[in-house]
Amino acid sequence: MKKVIFLLLLFIGVFSFSSEYTEKEKNITLTQFAAFQKAVTAKDIDTLNKMIKYPLEGYSAEEDLYLTNTGSVSQKEIIANKKKFLELIKDVTWPKVNLKDNTVKTYKKGNVSVSAEFLDDEGKEHWGYTSDEKVFSVTLFDDDPEYPGYNSYIFILENDQLKLAKVFGMP
Repeated sequence: MKKVIFLLLLFIGVFSFSSEYTEKEKNITLTQFAAFQKAVTAKDIDTLNKMIKYPLEGYSAEEDLYLTNTGSVSQKEIIANKKKFLELIKDVTWPKVNLKDNTVKTYKKGNVSVSAEFLDDEGKEHWGYTSDEKVFSVTLFDDDPEYPGYNSYIFILENDQLKLAKVFGMP
């Protein structure tokens, strides 16, 4: 009997702290990500500001907004540099969201691909998040033989609200 209780408690413990996205959480995430894409396309900085966790990590705004990977910017700095910000994040609009099956179709053109994924524990740890956090990543890869690089956009889902939290890029 003790073994049965132990196994039952172990089973409950494993699934109570699972970091996997449920289908409902995937749908919430992708619905809001599609809204984020629409706001970028429409250049709707007011809507985007509600979908960004400030300070936004990965940019600096000394004389102009630029990707630094180590800096962060405030809402005021994003608004002041909105044209540049919208240009820097336009590639998040390229992958296509399918809400019927909660997937994102990878965008490919030439050497460039943009994909999205719900991160597992290892991916979360890489970006500094814990296993119980819900993290969604959009990554642009450019396999240009002369100048390869990538940009990653890290979104977190907190209280059913998707927010862009970090941006990272390598030339």
